[in-house]
Amino acid sequence: MDGKTREIVYSLRYSAYLDAEAIEPNDSGLFEDEFDNQPNCINHLLTRNGVTVAAIRSCYVSADRQTRSLGYLNYSEEIERVCASNSIVESNRFVVEPEFDRLPLEAYILLFAAILEHRNTTGARFVMTAVRPKHIGLYKRLLNFSPWSPERVYPGLKVPMVLLGGDYHTDGETVISNIPKLLVSREERDVHAEA
Repeated sequence: MDGKTREIVYSLRYSAYLDAEAIEPNDSGLFEDEFDNQPNCINHLLTRNGVTVAAIRSCYVSADRQTRSLGYLNYSEEIERVCASNSIVESNRFVVEPEFDRLPLEAYILLFAAILEHRNTTGARFVMTAVRPKHIGLYKRLLNFSPWSPERVYPGLKVPMVLLGGDYHTDGETVISNIPKLLVSREERDVHAEA
């Protein structure tokens, strides 16, 4: 990810988290963490008319745990209980520009399609994400996720989150049949993945 794109993502995160009262204000107006420059993590951007309106990051957690993710640091016990020695793709740092907070469902589906594309590329068995408790139902319905943890404050934020996940070796086809748009090709969407 080049410097300009990186700043767009960090600024978008900061605006979204500040608007949601998930962080305290800072002087830089940016929000980043140690995983932003890791080779196992990819930021996916959703643009509308050339303006970035949402972003999400996917991180590959290898079966041998040589590569990890932010969620793994916070929920390692729960992850090991569910996933044992299987690989995982974690979706994290999902943010929407506050003025575009009410994007159509299709916009969110495009971002999740990018996460599943990363899962397909790596062959990871599990997909996981930490969400605010009020969003659990949506992830259950759309992605067939189930809770893996109790509420816990997520690294860098000041709000409680719950780790959710799903086994895509057993549930992947069900999710895709429920939401066929998750199979859109890169050419069909305005999502730009930057390594």
